[in-house]
Amino acid sequence: MLFFGIGLLYALILLSIEHFFWLGTSGRFFLFFCVFGFEAVLFYRLIFMPLAKYFKIQKGIDFETASKIVGAHFPDIKDKLLNVLQLNQQSEHTELLLASIEQKSKNLNLISFKSAVDFSENLKYLRYAAVPICIVFAAIVFGKQAVFTDSLKRVVNYKTAYAPPAPFEFFVANPTLEVVENTPFNLVVKTIGSVVPESVQIVYNEETYVLKKTELGVFEYMFSRPKAAIQFRLESDEVVSKPYLLNVLPTPTLLSFDMYLDYPSYTGKSDKKIVNIGNATIPEGTKLKWELRTKSTDTVSFSYNQKRLFFDKTNQSFQFNKQVFESLNYTIQTSNNRLKNYETLAFSLQTIKDQSPAIKVEVKQDSTYQETLYFYGQISDDYGITDLKLYYYPIADASNIKEQSLPSNATVFQEFTHVFPSNLELIEDVAYALYFEVFDNDPFHNNKTTRSRVFNYNTKSETTLQELQLEEQKALSTSFQKALNSLSEQDKNLNEISQIQKEKQQLNFSDQQKLKSFIERQQAQDQLLKDFNKKMKNNINQFEKSEEKDPFKEQLEKRLKAQQDALEKDEKLLEELKKITDKINKESLAEKLEELSKKNKNKQRSLEQLLELTKRYYVSKKAEQLQNNLEELAKKQMQLTKVAEEQNTKENQDKINNDFKSLTKELDDLRNDNDALSKPLQLPDDPNLEQSIEKDQENASFQT
Repeated sequence: MLFFGIGLLYALILLSIEHFFWLGTSGRFFLFFCVFGFEAVLFYRLIFMPLAKYFKIQKGIDFETASKIVGAHFPDIKDKLLNVLQLNQQSEHTELLLASIEQKSKNLNLISFKSAVDFSENLKYLRYAAVPICIVFAAIVFGKQAVFTDSLKRVVNYKTAYAPPAPFEFFVANPTLEVVENTPFNLVVKTIGSVVPESVQIVYNEETYVLKKTELGVFEYMFSRPKAAIQFRLESDEVVSKPYLLNVLPTPTLLSFDMYLDYPSYTGKSDKKIVNIGNATIPEGTKLKWELRTKSTDTVSFSYNQKRLFFDKTNQSFQFNKQVFESLNYTIQTSNNRLKNYETLAFSLQTIKDQSPAIKVEVKQDSTYQETLYFYGQISDDYGITDLKLYYYPIADASNIKEQSLPSNATVFQEFTHVFPSNLELIEDVAYALYFEVFDNDPFHNNKTTRSRVFNYNTKSETTLQELQLEEQKALSTSFQKALNSLSEQDKNLNEISQIQKEKQQLNFSDQQKLKSFIERQQAQDQLLKDFNKKMKNNINQFEKSEEKDPFKEQLEKRLKAQQDALEKDEKLLEELKKITDKINKESLAEKLEELSKKNKNKQRSLEQLLELTKRYYVSKKAEQLQNNLEELAKKQMQLTKVAEEQNTKENQDKINNDFKSLTKELDDLRNDNDALSKPLQLPDDPNLEQSIEKDQENASFQT
């Protein structure tokens, strides 16, 4: 403990002297040997000598001296051990002497020599070791251990020349010496010491720059967008800092940006490449490919709608593919192992939805009884048409729908025409609904369709057509009769005007207005007759054509032609008469009125003949129709009597009975119309057939 305490304290004192006085080589040499010599003397005196005596390397004290020391430590022994030694030293060892020595030695065996050593007495030497230990602990706590460690290093290496410490030192205040590539970096330097320098320089790339002083002891320097690591040192007067290294973090940089647009084939658009632009307006379903060329990049991400995908990497080239159906906003982010999501680029893709095809259809129908429909339509689409179809079905049975494909091409706009029903097989006397439907070429939505409005069409059987034609004929006959009556009234007015003209030398204004009014009524009457002629001609032309000649039809056509020619001549005469009404003289007026009177009489006779022919033609055609209907009804009655009982119901028989009653009434009406003719026709009546049907009906009704 003495060696440790005195030796350490002595060393600390000498090292402190070196620290404060910063001794030279000779001074540190002197201190080194002082410390070494003093520690050697202490070691020899306090450690080596006791160990040498303990291990009997060096001769110790004699037995007599030792016995005195032992007697002094143990009061019970006192001089006993000394007496034994003295007896043993006598020259003659008698038996009595040996017995006395043995007796005294036995008494000494009861004493423990270990009890002579009191280790507690050594505690007083701890104060010598505690002093240097406290000094070292205080230096460590206050961070001043360098006072002793640095001095020890210099004393041990006394031959090495050491410069005295500077009055201040540099301290870099930045948390880290790292900067992102191409990003400015502001270096902050502080000086710590007893002296504050006026200026500080920075040296790098073999060039020196002066730092900017911002406050006392604080300096700054801005590195402008460094691209590579920079090694630098700080200087002020003769004070030079240690070397520093500014690390530059490489940035994930986007060098080129190409986007390829692969349009859907059905659009007919040519593929396109867009350079350095990520925004585009595209048709839905377009396939896009992004190709990026980068530097210092590990990953490139594609983010949209809270989803994140990654580009495929090949060296520093990245590629990503996606088919787009909806508009979306997306971002592209570049990263490496040091910088995550460093560069973020935001873009937008707007998709153009494929529009549904458009169809517009107009319809016209002819004036025939079958009323054929003539359609004209226009169809269009933004990219093209694939098909055009006609759908038709009975209104009462919509499930029985049929379709017919119509000619179309793949253009974006086209026109079409169609005649309905053409050669389609339709159920007679049934109301049909029909519409057109156009299909576009959109493969992503299974070819969208658009329908036209629904049109209606009524089919008519030959029997129904004949009934309509005959009804129109009968109506025309009635109209002819009214025209004939009107013509007679006009003839009276003409006679009245002729009588006035004969009695007066000159027609006054009132007479002239009456003449004009007559002419206008006559023109209207003639126009009405023209319309009747046209309708009658159309009516007889629409009857089913037969190889046998119909004398009534031929006569009626000739009479209609003659009346049409006469009406055209009358029209010219009336026009002349109307133009010269105000200027005509008495003789000319009388001549014109006389001519008009003759024409009216001829017209009246012709109209009477035409009316008679019209009625005769109607009676003949109606008789044929009723004869056919009667025969058809007879067949139905015969069939009904032969079928099974479950089919020969009262409802079926009542229907035939009602049909027969209607035919019977129509036959009676036809006989009345025939009797009204000036020369009645010989109708092809078959009383036996009527009686047979009536008898079968009675039997069938009785059975049911």
